[in-house]
Amino acid sequence: ALTLLPILILSSGSAVAEQAPQKPAAPEKSSSQSFTLDQAIDYALANNPDMQIATERISQAEAQLGVALSAFYPQITAKVGYVHSNNPAQVFSMVVSQRDFNNPGSINNINNPGYRQDFRPEIIGKLSLFRGGQDYQNSKAAELGIDAAEFERSTVRNALIEAVTASYYAYLAAQEAQKVSKDSIAAITSELKQTKLRYEAGTALKSDVLSLEVKLA
Repeated sequence: ALTLLPILILSSGSAVAEQAPQKPAAPEKSSSQSFTLDQAIDYALANNPDMQIATERISQAEAQLGVALSAFYPQITAKVGYVHSNNPAQVFSMVVSQRDFNNPGSINNINNPGYRQDFRPEIIGKLSLFRGGQDYQNSKAAELGIDAAEFERSTVRNALIEAVTASYYAYLAAQEAQKVSKDSIAAITSELKQTKLRYEAGTALKSDVLSLEVKLA
């Protein structure tokens, strides 16, 4: 078994080596789109998640202001209760609250009243008259919250515009630098050809040729 192990390893290695190399996947075509500076800024403002978060915070602050101002308005609450029981204490309370205690046998059947139901709709109105200025101060705090959220959005907007503008002009500067580099390569290439001719003619030094080759590289 020990003598067969190197043979198996060599055979498996040769099998791997004989496999045809896989062709690399073709790169996906990227769709390029050109923007002016204003279009780039508008696109960034419309799609930046920080701007969307800042806008949602303004909406949240406005909702908090609405909650704070609601304390100055009357509040009406409606609710409905329904009870069905044969518990003597609950049935006695139902009989009294329903003004039905005068029926004959009400007190005699207090231990075994049977089942009784109670349906109670209620409408409750509440108006706050004075709370020591608490509601007023809460509303002012909510208004300041809206101002803070708007300032935060302005900060994010200005920072985003600055970043897009800097990137836009850096891209334009990079394009111009690329053109300058290509022109420089063409000039050095032409000068290198002329220097080689002069070197072959004996009117230039070998160091001049090497210097231009290094500069071109």
